[in-house]
Amino acid sequence: MVFIRKKNINGKQYAYLVKNRWTDKGSRQKAKYLGKIIHLDIVDDKLNFREMIQSKFSMNVEEFFRGHSKTEILNEMVFYELIRRGFDWEEIQINDERRNLLANNKYYYRARNLYHKKNHREAIIEINEGFLCKLALDKFARTKIEGYDEREKGIQLAKLLLEAGLKIDRDLFVLMFEKWDKE
Repeated sequence: MVFIRKKNINGKQYAYLVKNRWTDKGSRQKAKYLGKIIHLDIVDDKLNFREMIQSKFSMNVEEFFRGHSKTEILNEMVFYELIRRGFDWEEIQINDERRNLLANNKYYYRARNLYHKKNHREAIIEINEGFLCKLALDKFARTKIEGYDEREKGIQLAKLLLEAGLKIDRDLFVLMFEKWDKE
């Protein structure tokens, strides 16, 4: 079993990846440092995922889910959460190439990773009872939901959403379940 643990050290919170394993002497844990946990308050609580998709892609959410890959859908869900927390699109120069990033005054997001602007170390956002970080997003992207019935598959998808800190309404969950269940 693998999970993220939060530790308080000198008044600051840090995330660790914890792996459980059984040995002859019982259960053992191995922890690996992931990064500093940050808390970002919602700045724009009026932003709606459906409206964001409509304005960005000129299509409704149902069409977006049908016409885009799981990775693209997941990215838009992450963008939605970050934009609600004050991130904007920025253009930067990387290796003689101009690229767009989602950023605020302290952090930037690229390739399923949130980084500190000063030291470029990974940061983990604690949101909606989960952790928005590369580990959780990669797990979400590569996990194929499996089970013997729809209820079991739905619980598995809900756990992935919760672990990644992504919160969606019931209608979007149904669309997402249909997409993840087919692929």
